[in-house]
Amino acid sequence: MTKIQERDGITRKSALRKFKRQAKAEAAKEARTAKRGKKAPVEPKAKLSPEEVSRSRKEGIRLYQAAGKPTPEQFRIVYGERGPKMTWHERA
Repeated sequence: MTKIQERDGITRKSALRKFKRQAKAEAAKEARTAKRGKKAPVEPKAKLSPEEVSRSRKEGIRLYQAAGKPTPEQFRIVYGERGPKMTWHERA
């Protein structure tokens, strides 16, 4: 820390702050490099054929429709008496 004070011509308090900042930056850098070393190589995703994409989309739409629209009674259970009359922003 005295080296930082002498080199930069700053007070002890400022040198301490600078020293802590440098230590924190070095720790973050080490964490990033360690994290990179542990990652498994990324495998490219397999391209889906147009038929597979179409089938997946169709299944998603089917599930969405099967879930259905909630009834006013279901809204009252979740949001209270004003549930069906509330706006999106009021419910959020």
